[in-house]
Amino acid sequence: MKDIDKNTELIINNDINIEPQPYNFIRVSRHGISLKFNENILSILKQFYRPNTIQNAVDNIGSDSSGVQEWIDLTSFIFQLIESEFLVTCSKNNTEVVKKPHGYNSASIHIKMLNDRQRTKSFINAIRKTVKKGDVVLDIGTGTGILAITAAMSGAKHVYAAESSGFSNIAQNNFEKNGFKDRITVLQGLSTNLDIPEKADVLVSEMIGNEPLGENILEIFSDSIKRHLKKNFRVIPERLKIFGLPVNVSQSIIKNHFFNKNHIRKWKTWYGIDFSSMVGRNIHEQYSYYINTFKAKTWNFLSSPVPLADIELKSIRSPIVQNSGESYIENPGLLNGILIFFESQLCPGISINSNPLEVTNSNHWLCKVWLLQKPVQVEKKQKFRINYNYKAPDLGNRISIDLNC
Repeated sequence: MKDIDKNTELIINNDINIEPQPYNFIRVSRHGISLKFNENILSILKQFYRPNTIQNAVDNIGSDSSGVQEWIDLTSFIFQLIESEFLVTCSKNNTEVVKKPHGYNSASIHIKMLNDRQRTKSFINAIRKTVKKGDVVLDIGTGTGILAITAAMSGAKHVYAAESSGFSNIAQNNFEKNGFKDRITVLQGLSTNLDIPEKADVLVSEMIGNEPLGENILEIFSDSIKRHLKKNFRVIPERLKIFGLPVNVSQSIIKNHFFNKNHIRKWKTWYGIDFSSMVGRNIHEQYSYYINTFKAKTWNFLSSPVPLADIELKSIRSPIVQNSGESYIENPGLLNGILIFFESQLCPGISINSNPLEVTNSNHWLCKVWLLQKPVQVEKKQKFRINYNYKAPDLGNRISIDLNC
């Protein structure tokens, strides 16, 4: 690897693919080179959505990391990314950058979203209900362009479709194929880096993540409200509610996420090496993973959903969320996890959600599950509080639970 000064500005290479893998791993690849990282790689990639120096990135990572070893791992990842040219100097890259580390450059995620008919039809119906003839519409994260096309079909005078992944070219072809070449303009790049030719009447964006706020919907809406929208603007979605469900995660699932004695015995037999020092070493309060939402409906939920946040997106001014919700245990058992899901009002009368008890098998969202460091036996009518933090000062993104509060 050539020497790179710590103050050299780097950015994500525009031709890499970033895809989620089982068990919270992330695969980063380009031109036959493929590396597999744990989910902490997302913290690094986030540092280089825009041009950034190694020094700034390391300083930021250091403030967010939970310990010395994590900080060492993350900084090591940076140099692996540079060596493989996943991160490049700005002079070697053009203005197209990967928008999100969730595989939006590949067809598979778009197929899943389009196959989620309930989600897609709900957005289409909300656009038809919201967009008026003559409106200017801004569609952020247009993907295949289906929402931008719907807005144009609904009477929009002009639609600006922002897309930072390689799918911007595909969206452009779809606009032309459907006869909207002159009424829909593709804007290549992150919306927070873009200016649009005129202010919009309506903002449309489906940047709701598996972790509801994980695709920066608060940051996107806050920025667009300040820079891209007219005074009396409308947004789709209008509201985002986040809920927590205390659960008993089965041991058949737990064993795949933590080192245990069965693993140690098996590996000792296979490899003749004693790994017993690893038992319990990776159990910490902030461990999380994702579960197929439809499959989660069979889980043992210990209470009804607990409201954790109710965000009116039209009024969002800050990305910080620091809320809590209280409830009572309804089904006694071993509490060892908290499942997070969302409900979103797109417009009056039209909503979508990722509630495991309500979704169909075509639902494309996953639910985030936080596993507790110390499982606890809970009794019926026992009071508890779930604390939900997103970018909160000194807390970052984390979940915690208080019992007998």
